[in-house]
Amino acid sequence: MGELYVGVSGFSYPEWKGDFYPAELPAGRFLEFYSTQLNAVELNNTFYRFPRETAVAAWLRSTPDGFRFCLKAQRSLTYSNPRFPRGEAAASFGRSVKPLGDRL
Repeated sequence: MGELYVGVSGFSYPEWKGDFYPAELPAGRFLEFYSTQLNAVELNNTFYRFPRETAVAAWLRSTPDGFRFCLKAQRSLTYSNPRFPRGEAAASFGRSVKPLGDRL
C-alpha cells in the first residue's frame, strides 16, 4: 500500500487560533505549523488565481519534503466559454505550480 496523505481544505483560518494553532502563532506561520500536524493540504485559492512564484516558494519553504499539495484547478479551466483558450490557461497554470514538482 502507498503512503497515506491526510489534510484538510486550506490552512489559513484565524478562527483556528487557540484550538488548532497556538494562540500566539502569527498567521504567516500557519502553514509551517499545520505541516507539523498533517502531511497534505488542499489549496482552493488556486481556483481564483494562478499562484504567484513567491507564494509557491513560501509554501515549499514552510513545509517538509514529504508534504503534499492538492491544488484546485483554476476556474478558467472548468467554468469558461467553450471557445476560451483552455490550453493556454492550462499551460500557464502548469508553469506556475511546476516548482512544487512531486509534492503535488
